[in-house]
Amino acid sequence: MLEIKENQELNVTNVLSYRGKIKQAELENIGKEMESYIQNAGAKRLGNPITATYAVEGNELDIELLMPIDKSIDSTDKFFRLQSMMG
Repeated sequence: MLEIKENQELNVTNVLSYRGKIKQAELENIGKEMESYIQNAGAKRLGNPITATYAVEGNELDIELLMPIDKSIDSTDKFFRLQSMMG
């Protein structure tokens, strides 16, 4: 059973982020691209990806995909590195 907790805090250091409007079928490929970029940069993913869905319009998602990683890596045109995140 899913438990909803209120007034909790999430702190993550070194996060690779993707934000965009994509079709649902593209989400898995974006995740794979992020995984590949992380590995090629010599980093490792820590834990599970975090997603935030901002809007759904038909088959299109306005989504952010966040992957916690073990160290700082460079951003790209497609993926943005966050030094720390608190939510």
